[in-house]
Amino acid sequence: ATMRRCMEQRTPQVMENEFHAHDMFVELQLAIIHAMMPAKDYLITGDTAERQEFDHHVIKVNQAFQRAALAVVRPQEDTILKEAQAQIAQAEVVAKELLALPNPVGNAAAGRQMKRMEDQFNAIIRSLDLAHSVQRDQMHRAKHIADQTHEWVNIVLITSWGVFLLSVVGINFLLFRWLLNPIEALVH
Repeated sequence: ATMRRCMEQRTPQVMENEFHAHDMFVELQLAIIHAMMPAKDYLITGDTAERQEFDHHVIKVNQAFQRAALAVVRPQEDTILKEAQAQIAQAEVVAKELLALPNPVGNAAAGRQMKRMEDQFNAIIRSLDLAHSVQRDQMHRAKHIADQTHEWVNIVLITSWGVFLLSVVGINFLLFRWLLNPIEALVH
């Protein structure tokens, strides 16, 4: 019973940690995708308000990085996160250069720079996808352990009930024989 309680407490905690880390990495990816949008919109519209919008998204990305760092479960995720953080700094520089252009609409050089920025952002998102695959694998392993534990507990419970029932029947048979032997002796 103690082992069962231990496994029941451990497995849900592992699963909860994995789901939390996964959620934080997804949140980070979404924040990065949103951060890329103001620069794209600026190329299309030339609206300088997109600069402020970009700054707002950069803050959200940094906050998402902090939350993801707190949710990291294993060293491999930490490495991926640190690499992504270094890459995002480079992508921010390119995005700020784009947002600083005075006349971005129809500018061919701005289009090339935009492609460069998109490639950088997409590379970051792909690297975070690696963390997702690690997290998915760990969640599958934890689920497999939980399933195996559940099966083992069921086998132990069924076996225990079987032994208990056989013991009750055996003890009843012995008591019955113990009480009947003197009565049979009197009758014969």
